[in-house]
Parts: sequence; structure tokens; C-alpha cells
Amino acid sequence: MKNKITLFLATISLGASSLLGQSIADINFGSAPVPGGGLFFGADGGSADSIAIGYFSAAANAELTGWNALQTDTSWNAPGFNIAGGTGFDVTSALGADAWILFSDDSLTGLVRANDWASITGVAAPGTPAALVYQFDGSDVAANISSFAGAGTALTITDGGGFQSQGVSFQLSAVPEPSAYAALAGILALGCVMLRRRA
Repeated sequence: MKNKITLFLATISLGASSLLGQSIADINFGSAPVPGGGLFFGADGGSADSIAIGYFSAAANAELTGWNALQTDTSWNAPGFNIAGGTGFDVTSALGADAWILFSDDSLTGLVRANDWASITGVAAPGTPAALVYQFDGSDVAANISSFAGAGTALTITDGGGFQSQGVSFQLSAVPEPSAYAALAGILALGCVMLRRRA
């Protein structure tokens, strides 16, 4: 009986220490809900399919090596106007890392972050979670944003392209495969040969 009580107390102690070792945060990300913001568009000109907040455990890169998503959101308040967030994120493994927004449209992906965003922080559970905001607003411009485009993707950042012509917009588009360029070059060469023969 004594051994069972000891084991029970040890289990409670271990559970409490692991809970207290967890860092938690409430995070809002994407567009600020004000004029400006950051509008996220896919290749078709409509809203991107999804937006995620996360961090890299290695160096930030377009290949997403070491990428860890804290949350992915696929619901939007209006076309392109991407406001997302959540509460009680476990940010223990992300402490001190830079926050990045990953947005995608089919197979196209882009990564963006404002250079003035604070590093990810948290509060030991069960304390009041840290309030973190990783949103683009009317004061953001392309010069103050870091970005990567994924494989086969071009990412265009437009100043004044946000809500009510403030802030920024992010547009994903497909980059033609090298074979497409080769085919185009072949067609142009054939056209030149045909023009020469006519002359």
C-alpha cells in the first residue's frame, strides 16, 4: 500500500512539473483587422488556400527544412483579408525563434515575416499566456519584410496593396518549368529560321 501511495505521488509530481515546464501564448497572425493589413492571394487572384504561423528549428529556408507550424488556418473573414489566431499555444520549443507566416495556394507556397516582429515568447503554464501579435498592418512595406518563395513559386509583395490601399499584398504565382522555357526558345528559333527562308 505504501509503495502505491509513493508511486501515485511521484506521478502527480511528474505531471505537475511537466505542466509548469510548458510555455503558453495566445497568438494573432495574418492581417491586422484595420485598414492596411496584409492580403494573401493565390495564383487565381483569390484568397490563398491556407495561412499558418510557425517557426524554423534550423535556418529559415524556402524548402521548409525544420519548419514547425503552431497553427494552420483555412477560414477567412473576407476574400484575401486573412485574420487568424488562437489561444493556449504550446510555444515551449519555439522560445526565442522568429515567427514566420507560411501561406499556400495548391502547390504554391510563400513565407513572410515583418522584420520588426518580436521573437516568440511564452508564460509558464498555468499562468496567463503571453499575447503575441504577428500581423501586417497599414505601416508595413516590402522593404521591411523578409520573404521566401517555395519551389516553382514566385512571390510578389506590393506596397499599398492591402485593405483600402494601405499595407501590403502578397501574391503567389507559378514559375514556368525549365522545359517550358526550352520549348519557348525552340519555337522562337524555328520562327527565326522560317523568317530567314522567306527573305
